[in-house]
Amino acid sequence: AKESLTTALNLDENDFGAHYHLASLYAHWDQPDEVITHLNHASSADNARLRLWLQEDPSFRNFENNPDYQVFLD
Repeated sequence: AKESLTTALNLDENDFGAHYHLASLYAHWDQPDEVITHLNHASSADNARLRLWLQEDPSFRNFENNPDYQVFLD
């Protein structure tokens, strides 16, 4: 999955879905720096959609107390 998403970003560096799903993968792998990096990119592409998706996605529950993550929910 990571390779396919990285390929998508090579084609379009602003691909919201690719950044979001990479953030989700990194969340499962407990790599917070990568999570925040890709959420930042996803936010730049479509902040409203990102906030909506994050409210529904349990992948990021381990980050709920992370202040860098909280920025995306405010």
